[in-house]
Amino acid sequence: MTQNEEHDRGELEHWLDRHNHKMELLRTVTSAVAAIAGVAVFLKVFGII
Repeated sequence: MTQNEEHDRGELEHWLDRHNHKMELLRTVTSAVAAIAGVAVFLKVFGII
């Protein structure tokens, strides 16, 4: 990537690049919480818990 191409990138894109790993972790954690909540609802509906 040339200096000029990097300058053309917006401020939002730079912010997203800096925080990419944090966003991936947050996505993983929220997916796990949603899966656990879904299983809990499923078990509650069928009277297992």
